[in-house]
Amino acid sequence: MITLDLRGRYLIIIPSEESLHLSTSELLHILFGSHLPSTIRASIGRDKRHHFLRTQPIHFTSVRSALRKQQTPFTVSFDEHPALPFGIALGIEPRPYQNEALTR
Repeated sequence: MITLDLRGRYLIIIPSEESLHLSTSELLHILFGSHLPSTIRASIGRDKRHHFLRTQPIHFTSVRSALRKQQTPFTVSFDEHPALPFGIALGIEPRPYQNEALTR
């Protein structure tokens, strides 16, 4: 089972123990097949100490989508839609013509 996690400023892709001996290119092919765009594939590096893959968090949606298309089982260990730490409220009133547009 693959695990996706956020650590510091990276999206971490933790492969299964059985696949740690593979080279980075072989591992990427097994995990994503041809479903991950080459620009994102090129941005994925391997952590030498812990053997996981890492990339920028902005690529999360593409990574998740490619794993699904490749039918690679995975879990996400962070909240994908965290709540805001504060309440939001509209502090202004719409102008009359904006109210009129909304009612039409």
